[in-house]
Amino acid sequence: MRGLQDGPTSGDHRAEASRGPTDHAVGPSRRSRDVVMACVAAEGPLSRAQIMQVTGLSRGTVAGVVAQALEGGRLVESLAEQAGSRGRRPTVLQLPSPRGLLLALDVGHAHVGTTIATGAGEVLEQRWCTGPVDDDPVGALRSSVVRMRALVERHPRHGRTLALGVSVPQPALPDGRVAGREAPTLVPGWCGVDVHAELAALGVPLAVENDANAAALAVAAETHEPHDPGTDASGGGSVVYVKLSTGLGMGTVLDGRLVRGSSGLAGEVGHLVIAPEGQICSCGNRGCLESLASLPAVCRALAPVHGHLVPDDLGGLVARGDVPAVRALRDAGLALGTALAPALAALGVPPVVVAGPRDLSLEPTIAGVRSRLLDLLHPELARRVRVSCGPYDHTASLRGALRLAQDLAVRAG
Repeated sequence: MRGLQDGPTSGDHRAEASRGPTDHAVGPSRRSRDVVMACVAAEGPLSRAQIMQVTGLSRGTVAGVVAQALEGGRLVESLAEQAGSRGRRPTVLQLPSPRGLLLALDVGHAHVGTTIATGAGEVLEQRWCTGPVDDDPVGALRSSVVRMRALVERHPRHGRTLALGVSVPQPALPDGRVAGREAPTLVPGWCGVDVHAELAALGVPLAVENDANAAALAVAAETHEPHDPGTDASGGGSVVYVKLSTGLGMGTVLDGRLVRGSSGLAGEVGHLVIAPEGQICSCGNRGCLESLASLPAVCRALAPVHGHLVPDDLGGLVARGDVPAVRALRDAGLALGTALAPALAALGVPPVVVAGPRDLSLEPTIAGVRSRLLDLLHPELARRVRVSCGPYDHTASLRGALRLAQDLAVRAG
């Protein structure tokens, strides 16, 4: 009978165990697969290098997981979109678009827009209606449920409705409610409105953002500007989007991700005090940014020269080269630059887009913002500042609401 052979010493055994089978032989572990897929679901689209950076996994492990996921259809690969880039574009990975329908809803002060699209984001139909909303926003939301149901019924071949993205003209909390009466700056009719509850009859997952945040998502996705010059934007674009209108709103997107903060109210800079001895604001403070840089504030500044004005009057004045109007808009830009400087210094100067009505040139405001940022920022940061103007239109918020729906559907799988 053949005797037992001596096995390896404990040291030899450890050496053999440490070598073990190759990664190629056994493939990536379930945990590695779960980590990579969760990373792409939360952060995508991402390049392989970005997945390695976020997860801490090795190049070989990421390559193995990605190869299996591509073969199994759990990930899709495409070339990254980059604004103004030269040379070879990196490839990025994301979850495949689910089959079904997406809904988007933009409720403004005087309009309601609805979009229905495929799971890939291809718009099938878009509807607009105008009229006062602020007196009865709940009624506007309930009427929107009826309109969206009709849209879905007209497109049965695309399957079930996957998600709904909603844009509203007031600060939205993480639970889908509009901020309550503790926020005295709000339009009274909107205070505390539970958008989630009013749209629950549709029976689909939904996400709610204010209009500036939604528009920022659309602008970042469409421009794919990188967070900082010299870096790529393969993980998504970045922008600080400022909307000048009857009020003042701001949304920030960094590398494709909306900055909400734990309260959901990040970017609500309209009532940031920048001139403590300034004019009394509707919120009760003095010298809020909105009381200095919103379009009604510009009209008030021009009252001694032109009498009573409304924001619609400003476009014609600027087009004619009216010196006081140009100066008032530049002063608004100086105030805005004062408020933006600390945020840009903290964020690493992502691109800034200031948006206003289509018929109003904001070049004087842009000049004021640039001038103030050059005064207040570190010289190296100031050199990197990019400030541009883009016309604000409600379609930007509706496009952003569609992005919300698309992201929600992809995460839900």
